Amino acid sequence: MTSETGELGGRWALRIPLMPGETTLKEAGLALDRQPGRISGAFGRLFLTNRRIIWCPFLPYASLFRIRRPFELDLSELKGCQVGTPDVWYGYPVVLETREGSFRVFIHSREVLWMKATRDTAKEWSRAIEGARQQGSD
Repeated sequence: MTSETGELGGRWALRIPLMPGETTLKEAGLALDRQPGRISGAFGRLFLTNRRIIWCPFLPYASLFRIRRPFELDLSELKGCQVGTPDVWYGYPVVLETREGSFRVFIHSREVLWMKATRDTAKEWSRAIEGARQQGSD
């Protein structure tokens, strides 16, 4: 599932180049970055590669929130990953733990049973991130 252009993001989202030998393992077309204490969040695309987790905000949100570049987290810097407490509006987040603190991202699903779908999607992403992290440390 490697990008044909050598970059992630896309036409409507901030872009970031892939590193040499980096491949995309998982992609979410709609993910929300919503951190505690902030009024709103920014939608974008989420990518899991064999080296990094990358969140590319959609261009209108990047402009509105003055986000200059995609968020990227090297898997070797990840301390932990888990499914977080549900939010009434957004469902279950994936919580990424780093030295600097935690980063929550809500990954949206097209399933009808919305709350169950977001929990299942968060669990699926959490397992994929942990699997990629463990492969990178081997």
